Amino acid sequence: MARLSNGTTLGRYRLVRQLGAGGMGEVYLAKAQGAGGFEKLVALKVLTVAGEESVKHSDSLQREATIGVQLDHDSVVQILDYGQEEGRHFVAMEFVRGFSLAHVLRHARDAGRPLPPRVVAFVVRTVADAL
Repeated sequence: MARLSNGTTLGRYRLVRQLGAGGMGEVYLAKAQGAGGFEKLVALKVLTVAGEESVKHSDSLQREATIGVQLDHDSVVQILDYGQEEGRHFVAMEFVRGFSLAHVLRHARDAGRPLPPRVVAFVVRTVADAL
């Protein structure tokens, strides 16, 4: 499967830039495009595995989207869409601006300081509340 690049369109989503990658696929900042010049930024998770693994992972992605669309919580991103274009399966999710926990932890490590206890408590409380 050819590598995706900025400007590629999947369904009604135009890729802006890659946000991350994992074993199953890649996540992109994308623009949902609609009538009358409508555009909205979303996070688009796209499967990149091929062959037999693709079927297993596309089933997992569809299950993730089906379950995720039923969740409604401030600390859980909203699932907006599930689709397939040119053999590529994808999930469109709410794009949330800000820093990832990995970024915050890396910053603390690089500064040689642990996270303050109140920050740790906030993160734990937020994750527990979402669960």
